[in-house]
Amino acid sequence: MPQRTLCAALLGCVALLHAVNGDYLDELKEKVPYYRTMTGRVVPIEGDALDLPFKDNFADFVFSRGSIPFWPDQVQGLKECYRILKPGGVAYVGGGFGRLLDPEIRAKLVRDHQNWKKKPDGWQDLDDLDKKAEQAGLPRFRFLTEPDVGWWLEIRK
Repeated sequence: MPQRTLCAALLGCVALLHAVNGDYLDELKEKVPYYRTMTGRVVPIEGDALDLPFKDNFADFVFSRGSIPFWPDQVQGLKECYRILKPGGVAYVGGGFGRLLDPEIRAKLVRDHQNWKKKPDGWQDLDDLDKKAEQAGLPRFRFLTEPDVGWWLEIRK
């Protein structure tokens, strides 16, 4: 996420970093090397994915990678992503290991994942997530999958 955030900020966009706790935001600010030069364009905000601290029709773009398995109510989280999107906006909510992860580490994680006898709470199949997107009332969504990398739920408003 930091690399994409920096790219957005460098292109003149304002990137809002949203996290459940301030400790994570403080840690992220230390790890993002150019954060100090992005003052005013990268803004950390603490909040809850089930009750995002933004007005309706606020965002042109929402990006979340790897957080949905940890949302206590995934349907409500998807509703919130849709609520804050402006008309014409797009959200990408993703899961999996990501393309930027070191290939050796990703291969090990994929092997470990395939050996799970029972998936941890929050991790679901795309069919289950499809049902949750329908329950959230998302009128326009689709899944984009990348073998051994992960998936994206694309939401358009």
